[in-house]
Formats: sequence, C-alpha cells, structure tokens
Amino acid sequence: MEKELAAAQTDGERAQMAKETEAASELFADTSWTTTVVDITSSLHTTCKLVFFDQAVEKNVQGDRARAVAQLGKAWMDVPESDNHTENHKDSKHL
Repeated sequence: MEKELAAAQTDGERAQMAKETEAASELFADTSWTTTVVDITSSLHTTCKLVFFDQAVEKNVQGDRARAVAQLGKAWMDVPESDNHTENHKDSKHL
C-alpha cells in the first residue's frame, strides 16, 4: 500500500487512496467485531446449557447458577453506552 501511495501523482489520488484505506479498515473492524460477537454468543449458549441443565447437581444449585447468570446479565446491561456510540453503530443489544 505504501508503494501505491508513493506512486500517487496528485493530491486527489492520495485522498482517494486514504478514503479506500479507511473504508477497508472499518470493514475489517466491523468483521472482527461481528466474529467476536458470534463467538461470545456461541460460547455463552454452550456454557448456559451446561450450567443450567447439569443433571449431576441438585436443583437448588441449578437455581443458584441461574440467579448468578441473571446478576451477570443485569450488570452487563447496566453498563452505559460509550461516548462514540452512533445511530449506525451495532452492538450486542441490537444484533
């Protein structure tokens, strides 16, 4: 990319290349974030199935586990949105 930028003849070409680089970076970040959300969601789903439906423990232990997960979920949902949140920004609450 540095070679292409150095080969750019005009400021317009450089600006276009910078815009394309920024767009590619945003796409990479969005893709990485989506992949992370899917991975976390899958991990949580599997964990919850194991935690809630573990037949090797008493029902009261299953209830304690469920309450602990509910507290964790409440803490997660109570986290305020960041200052850089925009209308087009998708987070885990909007997927």
